[in-house]
Amino acid sequence: MVVSFRIVDRSYLPDLDSRQSPAFKKLEAELAESLRKILTNTPGYRGSRVIAFRAGSVIADVEIIIDPTANQTSVAGAKTIKTILTNQIQQKQQLGSFAIDPTSLSVSNADRTCMTLTELLTYLP
Repeated sequence: MVVSFRIVDRSYLPDLDSRQSPAFKKLEAELAESLRKILTNTPGYRGSRVIAFRAGSVIADVEIIIDPTANQTSVAGAKTIKTILTNQIQQKQQLGSFAIDPTSLSVSNADRTCMTLTELLTYLP
């Protein structure tokens, strides 16, 4: 599943265009840690990976990794993750130390547990 949200207390830098830049890696690690703290006990949750950062303060597109071997619990886990993130961001307007615009939250593929080959290829460098 993929979540997108706008981080309002960070400014976009051109270095965030490159997955190889120290700025990208640092912000990705901070986001991954914030998500891990919130989702670590959720069935099927295995981690997260930033797909991209975009301009607009900073808009983060993040893949939430769900264990595909969990079969029957992975769809339920994805829906649980969606609920947890939605509640966290809408109620607290925070994700860890990041201020998040609650109207910017977008969750896609929460009811799917597999990707097509075409989707997987989009993640290759």
